[in-house]
Amino acid sequence: MQRITYALRFYRAPKSTEVPSPQATAPSVQITSVIGPDGVAATFDAVEGQTAVMTNTAVVDHTGQLFFEWGTINFAGEDNTLSFSSIGAGSLLGPPDAEGFSQGTVMWRVDSGTGTFEAATGAITSNFLVNLDTDELIDYQFHLIYLP
Repeated sequence: MQRITYALRFYRAPKSTEVPSPQATAPSVQITSVIGPDGVAATFDAVEGQTAVMTNTAVVDHTGQLFFEWGTINFAGEDNTLSFSSIGAGSLLGPPDAEGFSQGTVMWRVDSGTGTFEAATGAITSNFLVNLDTDELIDYQFHLIYLP
């Protein structure tokens, strides 16, 4: 079994009258984390490569703080996809910040895949910021995927 590990940073623009449901996209990036005497610093640098597209649906519970989610991530073409669903409930972690973003987290299981990801298993963690009024999303994901 082959194990692959990678990180993605998805962004979805705010809804507008022109594009009511924009998709979240993640370009190819190189992530650098440097630990030093002042803590940690990180950069996300664009690199040559293609883009992943995430399509997802979430159902929020009556409290507005917990949710269940499922969807698909398409990697640079219809032939390479991962389908995922929540492992337990995702959580919104508090009120919006000064910019209107609420922080949240969710963990997904890989349910299926196509192309390169045929018969994939594994898990994806998501730490995100979402503006609940505009649907703007910044989603930091870490994937640990197993391929046969």
